[in-house]
Amino acid sequence: MLSIMATKKAVKTLTQKEIWFQQLVATIPGIDLKGDNNPYTSLNGHMFSYLPKKKP
Repeated sequence: MLSIMATKKAVKTLTQKEIWFQQLVATIPGIDLKGDNNPYTSLNGHMFSYLPKKKP
């Protein structure tokens, strides 16, 4: 018998910069925050802002 188990995703803890970026994007109507690992915004297929990963 085949058993299918759901895998759990790791819960990501947001940095203060990521929280501020989300709050800023939320103030602009019609713009959605995209990207799970590297948050960014785009409009009509053009990426116009992003928050790069923290460098070690």
